[in-house]
Amino acid sequence: MDNSNLDSVLERIAVRVVNDLIEGLIITDRDMNIIMVNPAFTRITGYESHEVMGKNPNLLSSGRHDSLFYRSMWDSIVHKGCWRGEIWNRDKNGKIYLQYITITAMLDTDGNVMNYVAVLIDITESRRVEEKLKKEIWLARQVQRVMLSEPIENKYIRINGIYRPSEDLGGDMYCWYRIDEHRYGVIIIDVAGHGVSASLVSSSIRSLLRGMIVRLQTPTLVMQELNEQMFRLFKEKEPEGLYSGFYFTAIYLLIDTNRQMVWYANAGHTPGRAINDEGEVYILDQGCVPIGMVPDIQVEEGLFSYTSSTKIVLFTDGFVEKPGTFLSESLADLDERMKRHYFLDNQLFVECLLNEQVAQIELEDDISLVSVQLFSA
Repeated sequence: MDNSNLDSVLERIAVRVVNDLIEGLIITDRDMNIIMVNPAFTRITGYESHEVMGKNPNLLSSGRHDSLFYRSMWDSIVHKGCWRGEIWNRDKNGKIYLQYITITAMLDTDGNVMNYVAVLIDITESRRVEEKLKKEIWLARQVQRVMLSEPIENKYIRINGIYRPSEDLGGDMYCWYRIDEHRYGVIIIDVAGHGVSASLVSSSIRSLLRGMIVRLQTPTLVMQELNEQMFRLFKEKEPEGLYSGFYFTAIYLLIDTNRQMVWYANAGHTPGRAINDEGEVYILDQGCVPIGMVPDIQVEEGLFSYTSSTKIVLFTDGFVEKPGTFLSESLADLDERMKRHYFLDNQLFVECLLNEQVAQIELEDDISLVSVQLFSA
């Protein structure tokens, strides 16, 4: 194939590519007069090719941008040869739409402008969907916050918690209930994954907890019921061939302030800690596999008593995960900080622990932190 035939083939290919682009294309001369547009331009703007030939692209201007915006745009084109960004334009029917546009100055061998090429994409609908999702996420965050329990404080017990969200929605959640005059149920949950799905799973479980804890009370029965509910709500109804992967870790405490005893079960969760006023630390690591992993679970309850002031600290994994640090090291560091701050007021205690931790890491996961302070008779 000689050069003339090759050039002809390449020209046909170029024309085909331009015509098949989903992005709109505008080519102007050096004086900003339109000399070519493609079919996608017509689809986006409503203008046929013959209606814009020889005209300036500013016929698309919406009037939403001031002179400073355009001055900055042209400063980038002149000095960098290119500008990319979002711009509001107006189509032939007067409808204003948002587009993402790239404008490039095409130079000759001497560095002089020959043409300007603009590639544009209508992103109005995608931005509308994005804004709608942001509103839904904001609403979901507010729902998550409302679901968190208010502090409890009396002469036998104090319960305080803090929830610190990351940028993404998550499945962290804690709550507690007074069962009767002397008994309390406390639970912390961390649903696997992030996003709206994890948040919805967390909210669904939260709606069941009060009745479940007050009715069943013991860690074994509560954990087994939670597992049954997870399978009923999310596993049994999965479409064939779809694996949702929903499960969560949790620690549940049943506290009896009259008998000064605590029963608990840990369902695959990062172990909680109990520390007394002498600095002795007890690890809450007995229990079962995460909730929703297998249909039937066997629960091994843990039990400890307290004869002096004691604080129980529960947290989700985002609280102790540090890049480049083993979990055992993070937990050992937490134990030392708990001892150092033990005698602070319980609310100040959780705030201090959280602020110290957040100062050491870039927050990539939700953090839930609960402190239960128990007083001996």
